[in-house]
Amino acid sequence: MSNIRLELEKVAELRSFLGDADPELVHDMLEAETDVYELMDWALDKLADEESIQEAISSRIAALKCRADASERRHERLRSVLLECLKATGERTVRRPEGTLTLKQAKPGILSIDEGVLPERFFVVKKSVSRIVLNEAIGKGEDVPGVILSNGGENLTVRRG
Repeated sequence: MSNIRLELEKVAELRSFLGDADPELVHDMLEAETDVYELMDWALDKLADEESIQEAISSRIAALKCRADASERRHERLRSVLLECLKATGERTVRRPEGTLTLKQAKPGILSIDEGVLPERFFVVKKSVSRIVLNEAIGKGEDVPGVILSNGGENLTVRRG
């Protein structure tokens, strides 16, 4: 990283020395006297490497998610087998070397909700900021109390090919 800083310092010094010279002359001088364009090529190459790594990781995560889902389905099928076996014995508890199986009555669960007849006390109102409306107001020049804006900065666009 220190080499990058040194190279950028060299570029800044040369730019300062050249002042308002012709842009083509500035480019040629930077290319001849610094390694800034090679630095850009190196960074673009590394950027492509990182993008490839991110794609590979995303692909691997997707594959592992599929495997995890399949494992979860097998897990549920095995639990069903154990439940059927326990019910078939007529016993409520069976102790085995690998574990103890116990059959318990489950609490009733909610299957569906008709919100039209549900009393108001079961509803929660969530207050949230609409960034779309906020950005529209700011875009129109409105001063909105409680909002601190960034300076916007600059964005880098990288096109390939």
